[in-house]
Amino acid sequence: MRRHHRRHRRPARLHHHPPAALDAKLHAAAQRLHETEPWPTPADAYATAPDITREIAWTAAIARTLMDKPSDDDADRDYWLRKAAVLDRIALDYEADGVHHHTADIAAAAARQLIEIDYGGEPYWPENPAVLTHPRGYVRQEYARWAKNQ
Repeated sequence: MRRHHRRHRRPARLHHHPPAALDAKLHAAAQRLHETEPWPTPADAYATAPDITREIAWTAAIARTLMDKPSDDDADRDYWLRKAAVLDRIALDYEADGVHHHTADIAAAAARQLIEIDYGGEPYWPENPAVLTHPRGYVRQEYARWAKNQ
């Protein structure tokens, strides 16, 4: 006679998620958020932006100033916001021309620097999964808000 043993199930480890599964979940959540509240279009975000050459000159001048004399958090944030925005605009120009270059990666890295500086905001705050998947969209949102208040 064969004995039937109950199989004991191990309790699920709620604190452990394989990285691929977590990435997929974050991406899916970000996609849902992005579909319900889209980022501003580049045209809307940068409608009143100075030309790219002037913004490059401004960011270079401020970078020199910030290196010589650290300033308050607002000046630092404006610098990273405008730097990320000009790099996004340059990347958009390359993308529109069909040129595959590293400008998109550079623009995303500058956007992530801005995200690190920020601590909150609506409708997409830095901790929001949509920001992780589309940091350049966050820059557009923040630049549009900043430009509106200038």
